[in-house]
Amino acid sequence: MTRGTPFADNGITAGYSSVWHPLLIAPMYVAAVIGAWLSRRDTIVKAILVCLAVDVGIHFVCGWGMHELHLYAGHWTFAIPIFIFLAIQRMKSLRRRQISSGVVAVYGVGLAILNLHAFGVI
Repeated sequence: MTRGTPFADNGITAGYSSVWHPLLIAPMYVAAVIGAWLSRRDTIVKAILVCLAVDVGIHFVCGWGMHELHLYAGHWTFAIPIFIFLAIQRMKSLRRRQISSGVVAVYGVGLAILNLHAFGVI
C-alpha cells in the first residue's frame, strides 16, 4: 500500500511512510513464524494460534477489516514478540541467544524511530 490509501469509508488513511516499513516488518513476521514453528508444541503457542485463527476467520471469512494494513487485535498482537523470543529461548548457544536478543532490541528501536518519524513526532 502507498501512503494515503484509504481503508474503510470513514476517511481514515493509512500506509507506509517510506520504503523501509515493509522491509523492516517482513523479517519480523518471518521471525515470528519461525518461532511459532519451533515452539509449536508449547501450550501458549497453541493458545495464541487459536486467537489468531479466530481473527483470520473474522477478517478473511466474514470480510470485516479487509482494507487494513495489518490484522490489529489486542488479544493477539503480543504474539509476534512472544514467538520471536520463544525461538531465541530454544537456541542452544548462550552466545547466539545474546546476539539474537541484541538484534531484536536494535530492531525494536529502529521500528520505534521509524514509526515516530512516520507520525511526525521526530
